[in-house]
Amino acid sequence: MPVFQCLESHPDSEATGFGKAESARLSDISFDPTDMDGMVARLEELRQRHRELDVTIEELEAAGGDDIRVMGLKREKLRVKDRIAWLCSKMTPDIIA
Repeated sequence: MPVFQCLESHPDSEATGFGKAESARLSDISFDPTDMDGMVARLEELRQRHRELDVTIEELEAAGGDDIRVMGLKREKLRVKDRIAWLCSKMTPDIIA
């Protein structure tokens, strides 16, 4: 299993309160370095998911929500951020000075 797929699937994704379909959709990466349009679309999906998680976390914390659920959402948010950073690094060409 490629490293990036290992990063995508994590057992804590069940604890976040989001369904398996959402988790599977986010983890089904088919990395094709020649498909820039696909990578840009995927990057926007990940950024949108990161914003959604941020809003959900803020709402739960303001309402005094379940700490364990908030912690799981924060972990998922960090995983999404890592995916964003990884994808950005793959989209940026290596320039040797």
